[in-house]
Amino acid sequence: MGIFLYPTHKKIVTIIFVPFLIMLFIFLPTYNRIFRQNAWTGDVGADEATQLALDAALGKGSSTDDDSNWGFLVFRLSEIDMFTEFVKSTPDKVDFYGTKLLEQSAIAIIPRIFWSSKPITEDLVMERVYDANVVNRGSTVSAKPAFIADAYLSGGTLGVFLSLFIYGAIAQLISHKAEYLFGGYILGTALIFSGLFQILWRGLSFEFLINSVFWSYVSMLLIQKMFLAANILKRF
Repeated sequence: MGIFLYPTHKKIVTIIFVPFLIMLFIFLPTYNRIFRQNAWTGDVGADEATQLALDAALGKGSSTDDDSNWGFLVFRLSEIDMFTEFVKSTPDKVDFYGTKLLEQSAIAIIPRIFWSSKPITEDLVMERVYDANVVNRGSTVSAKPAFIADAYLSGGTLGVFLSLFIYGAIAQLISHKAEYLFGGYILGTALIFSGLFQILWRGLSFEFLINSVFWSYVSMLLIQKMFLAANILKRF
């Protein structure tokens, strides 16, 4: 049995829900950030952290412009501000990285159980953020660059063009492979591809993206083998 809403009820729901959603979109990012900063340190209790976060979200705190709701909406939400900082520093102050980011991505793929002294991926990524002065080295903020930023850092405008072309091609090939392995769109693309490769929908820095896609692909092959063994799938 479905649920039916009369037109008047739909209007009431819209009038209530839309403003509420807009308020959450504007105020929740700052509230969430301030609450976590205070609650995770253990210096203040949950009640005090809640009050500090509420004051900051409502503009009563002493946060800087970059930490305000407006700063989040204008800069962090689009990540354009971070990208422009990379463009300003490279190649004027920091040379293009060439294949270095791909080499670091290959390192990130190796499981730590086989290489106990493997460099921490977060540290590798943040190093280029610090070099570009996007954030200060003393900051506790994690500001991993987007895929397009790493593409530019690797080879400028040409690097962006080639990286985005390869990105789209790989995503399409994996989608087709999933559909082939699992016998159709519903199981292969809608479930397996969408479930394992969600990171392709939003992108991330090279190291995290390539590592996730690589092991998701391995997982897809293993799942197909298990389905065949369990007679959920049959070979044609």
